[in-house]
Amino acid sequence: MIDIAVFIGRFQPFHKGHLENCIQALAQAKKLIILIGSSGIGPLPNNPWSFDERVKIILASLPEKLHSRVQLISLYDSLYDQKDWENRVKHLIAEHSQVSDTKALVVFAKDDSSFYLECFPEWAQINLPMVVDAKNQCISATNIRAELYEHGKVSNEIVTLAAKNIIQSYTSHPLFKNLKMADQVLNQYQKSHQIMHVLMVYNNQHVMVHQRDELLGSQQWALPMFEDKKKPRYIVRVYVSC
Repeated sequence: MIDIAVFIGRFQPFHKGHLENCIQALAQAKKLIILIGSSGIGPLPNNPWSFDERVKIILASLPEKLHSRVQLISLYDSLYDQKDWENRVKHLIAEHSQVSDTKALVVFAKDDSSFYLECFPEWAQINLPMVVDAKNQCISATNIRAELYEHGKVSNEIVTLAAKNIIQSYTSHPLFKNLKMADQVLNQYQKSHQIMHVLMVYNNQHVMVHQRDELLGSQQWALPMFEDKKKPRYIVRVYVSC
């Protein structure tokens, strides 16, 4: 049996697909470390729940008998620096395990967001099958958020009842209305604009930033938005973290 299984994800929110992955991983490993990604970002339409809120949802979903074998750790992103992110993951796992522990990455390659699955060749892999809903569709956190924004509820077919109550309670959060409107704005941008994210490299230089006041990215620091007047459907938008 493997000593440490590593499960990386944003879990926005944690659903029955994630739960099944955890249960299967724990059938092959003594301990499961869940790295909760994009911690410290948001709230944004695709990252509405904070690290602490996601921990609450995950623990509510997992059977209590498994809690002692699961460790939840926050994982911060590295802007435009994948190597730094990889090193952070390795450091966190090393910090919470023994050198002699055997380690394996929980693998569920569903789309391009699972790029990291090939980033840790020194670890074994626990390959898990796709978890589907009653319609034989892959259970997706993206679809859960869309349902929550559109209808204010989620189906208990794809999240546990305990998690459902926590997730739906978010609709009464003061930020929910703004996030819902921001999600609509983002969807409109994606349908009508070509959006390019540009990396600007600078060293010891002054860079003009401002705090956004529009729904999308409200109160977050960003570089100014530039719109090409000759191509009104082409927008360059750059976000920075401070």
